[in-house]
Amino acid sequence: MVFVVEDNDWGISVPRAASTAVADNSVRAAAYGMPGIRVEDNAVEGVYSAAGEAVHRARSGGGPTLIEVHTLRLWGHFEGDAQGYRGDLEGVPGRDPIPTYEARLRTDGVLDEDEIARIRTAAAARVEEAIQFAKSSPRPDPAEAGKYVFAS
Repeated sequence: MVFVVEDNDWGISVPRAASTAVADNSVRAAAYGMPGIRVEDNAVEGVYSAAGEAVHRARSGGGPTLIEVHTLRLWGHFEGDAQGYRGDLEGVPGRDPIPTYEARLRTDGVLDEDEIARIRTAAAARVEEAIQFAKSSPRPDPAEAGKYVFAS
């Protein structure tokens, strides 16, 4: 099993440092007898490497791993959240991993504008397909809400 904790340094409007003495969630893994790995700022290669290591460990019988991905909260906790409590917004949009990695792939010559446009079009189509699937699916039976939640 692989556990992934996405930590954006906030619990609604409370900074993590004000609610816990543990600076990195990944160190909590030791209390459960498993390794913990921390990846900074959604680093694509870091997430890929940590996930590969954790999946290999799990599949080979080596046990679970906890991966903490230190991420950014780009928007408020809810629609309309003005985020007046935050003093860490300076430069946050510029650290968004998607455009940052896209720029790197473009600079490294891995992707050109046509390939980026193709990827964006394909992604938008997949999202639209998922939206249409959800809209056309029958509503779930409320009696099944707890099914598969608890083991007996």
